[in-house]
Amino acid sequence: MRSDMNFFALMLRWFSKAVLTIIARMEVEGIERFPEKGPVIVAVNHIHWLDVPVSIVVVPRLPGPASLLAAEKWHKGFLGWILERSGVVFVRRGEPDRKALRRAMEILRAGGLLGVAPEGTRSKTGALQRGKAGTAYLAYKTGAAIVPVGIWGQEKVFPALRKLRREAIHVKVGVPFTLPESGAKVSSKDLDVYADMIMEKIASLLPPEYRGEYGKTKGIG
Repeated sequence: MRSDMNFFALMLRWFSKAVLTIIARMEVEGIERFPEKGPVIVAVNHIHWLDVPVSIVVVPRLPGPASLLAAEKWHKGFLGWILERSGVVFVRRGEPDRKALRRAMEILRAGGLLGVAPEGTRSKTGALQRGKAGTAYLAYKTGAAIVPVGIWGQEKVFPALRKLRREAIHVKVGVPFTLPESGAKVSSKDLDVYADMIMEKIASLLPPEYRGEYGKTKGIG
C-alpha cells in the first residue's frame, strides 16, 4: 500500500479485527513464517467473504507495502471507496485485466506483498477449485516468494452466531517457496503446472474435506 493510504488501511485492519473478535475465535498457526521483507505473494483459499478481513488481520505486513486483489464487484459504494484508499487492487473477472496485472507487478517489484486467491473466485462448495494461472504468472515474472495459507471454519461463523456460539476460524500458514527457475520463456502449460503446485501447497494445510480438486494431497499434520 502506498504511504498516503496507510491511515485507511490501519482503520480497515482495526475494524476487521474488532468485528472478528466479536463474531468468532481466531486460531492461527505459523504466522512467524511470513517473510519480513522482499516480494511476497500470499496465496489463500477462498470460500467466504470473511476471507478478506481474516487476511487483513492475520498478515503481519498489512498495512504496509502491501495490497490485496479483490473482484471488481467490491468496488462500489462506501466500502469500495475505503478499499480503494486502502490500496486494494480491483480485478475484472472473465477477461484479461491488464491494468490490475500491471499494478500487481509494480507492488511485487517494489518488494511489497500481495494477497491473492489463486482459484480466481469463491468456491461455492467450500472445497478447493482448480487453480488459475494468474498467480503463477505473477510469481514467475517477479521472482516473489509464495506463502500458502489455508483458512477454514469461516463459513460456519454466522450459522453458529444464530445459536449464540462463536465458531473458530482456523488459519494455517505454510512454508514460503519459490517457483522453479527456467531459462526459457514460460509456457501456458508450465503455468498450469505451477498453478497446481501452488494449490497443492494450500491443500496440504487444509483438512481433507476442504481439498476438493486436490483431494489426493497429503496434509502436513
